[in-house]
Amino acid sequence: LHVTTSYDTTFLDAKQWKQLILCFMPNLRIFDIHHNGIIRNNQLNSSFWNEKQWFLIHQHNWQEKADGGIFYSKDSYRRKDYTFYWQANE
Repeated sequence: LHVTTSYDTTFLDAKQWKQLILCFMPNLRIFDIHHNGIIRNNQLNSSFWNEKQWFLIHQHNWQEKADGGIFYSKDSYRRKDYTFYWQANE
């Protein structure tokens, strides 16, 4: 399962994901999420996620916002795309 979202924290509800996976996708092998935006509470680091070896990383983007950044899955199946930010000289 691959999910990409920007600035929509409704997709970061770990309890809702866990329930959905356990009830409807018990054989899910890949959970790949890429979220660009604010992360207030990282609930996707509980024992459920660790047991499945779905490890997630938050990359803080201090230039954009104090609480902004990129949150993504850390695994070999991960897409190899990157986001670059630069500022033009005026």
